[in-house]
Amino acid sequence: MRPLFFALVTNLLCAQSPPDPARVQVFEVIPMTVKVGEPVELRWSATGAEWIRLEPLDKNFPPGGQVTYVIKERTVFWIHVSNMSGGQSVPLVVEIIPQDPQSPSAQQGADGNSRTPVAVPPPGGIWIQFAALADTENAERLRKELTRLTGSEVLRFDIDDPGHPGQTLQRLRMGPFSSVRAARKRLGNLHFKLRDLHLKPIVAVN
Repeated sequence: MRPLFFALVTNLLCAQSPPDPARVQVFEVIPMTVKVGEPVELRWSATGAEWIRLEPLDKNFPPGGQVTYVIKERTVFWIHVSNMSGGQSVPLVVEIIPQDPQSPSAQQGADGNSRTPVAVPPPGGIWIQFAALADTENAERLRKELTRLTGSEVLRFDIDDPGHPGQTLQRLRMGPFSSVRAARKRLGNLHFKLRDLHLKPIVAVN
């Protein structure tokens, strides 16, 4: 009788133990930089979730899926997952490309000379940095090629060159990403496409 009693008690305790809190396994948006009016695709999956909500879509969704959303401005997406034991909330940011490189205002400055718009770097963030070049023309050619190969807009950020006062460097970056892990995953997916460029991209946190 005693072994049977302990077996019944153990089964009862296991049946009454609460589940683990719901956790987000995948939450990504492709691409993460777009022009106003362009669509992005949200993809997600979660474990142990009884309740999933996406903002700013403001509706409930199944534990895994994807949905298309048209971007009208810089947007912070949130996924909230939960069950009776707790849950998790994760944000993702979609940035707006500052200026259309094909527009007349982008192609010419006040002096009539051809120019390419340069993104203004936001304060902080997690990025994939493909290169930092001193030559503007080479940087722009590489930026266009990276955008073509990756299928996502690669931005160019001008910064002061710490080794050469009065000169600038052009950082070529993609992002920002919600986490270092997400940036590394995206970089890993791009490895095959970028192999012929012989670059050494890194995940930059700043």
